[in-house]
Amino acid sequence: MAEGAAHVRVIEETSKHWRVVFDYPPFNIVDASIIRSPTGSALANGRPPSLRVVVFESANGEFILPTSI
Repeated sequence: MAEGAAHVRVIEETSKHWRVVFDYPPFNIVDASIIRSPTGSALANGRPPSLRVVVFESANGEFILPTSI
């Protein structure tokens, strides 16, 4: 598992709805290491055709999901 992959959880609620939870303390910054991780690659390339909604959320309710790519 690449660094960054452990900071992202994909929860398949249904075949059409996934939740992606970022847990990258202390601020949950989504950076290039997360995007290049196996989880990030799977979201970009390996999603099933039935997937319609992906909800992104922060594991830390005090912070939104800033990006730095």
